[in-house]
Parts: sequence; structure tokens; C-alpha cells
Amino acid sequence: MKKNNPIGDYIRIKRAELRISQTEVAIRTGHMQATISEIENGTKRTKDDTLLSIFTRGFRMHKDEALRVLVELRIKEMLLKVPERQARKIIKAL
Repeated sequence: MKKNNPIGDYIRIKRAELRISQTEVAIRTGHMQATISEIENGTKRTKDDTLLSIFTRGFRMHKDEALRVLVELRIKEMLLKVPERQARKIIKAL
């Protein structure tokens, strides 16, 4: 499992909350279970449309909420790539 993996962590936690397996998410979305696992473990960089599919079809999330979550997670990913001091400034500006 990769450290600082906000997308994978979110998907794993959301699945646990909904009490569904990676296999169930795969069935609902048409993606392979291995793909879901790779996303959760941070070994696969994922396109936004794949994540939206997981959120809307896999988790049955409304599209507006799915988009909001996606944007938040992508911002978290970007902030992890900049020095901490700079990230704090960016967060304050938001």
C-alpha cells in the first residue's frame, strides 16, 4: 500500500462504509477487480472518468457529489507534491 494515497484511501474507506467488496464495485462498474485493487493500493494512476464511474455506479453516488469528491481528492494529491509550507499557503487561499 502506497503512503499518501488519498484516492485509494477514500475508495477503501467508502467501500468499508458501504460494506461492499472490490468485486462488487467491479461488477457494478464493469472494471476489473484487479483495477480496483491497484487504485486502492496506489499502484495505478487512474483517469477521472474511471473514478467517476466508481463513485457513481460503484458507490451509487449522485454525479454532483462524485465530482466534488473527485476535485477534493485531486487537490489533495497535488498538495502532497508541493513542500508543506507552500501547501499551507495554498490551503489558506482556498
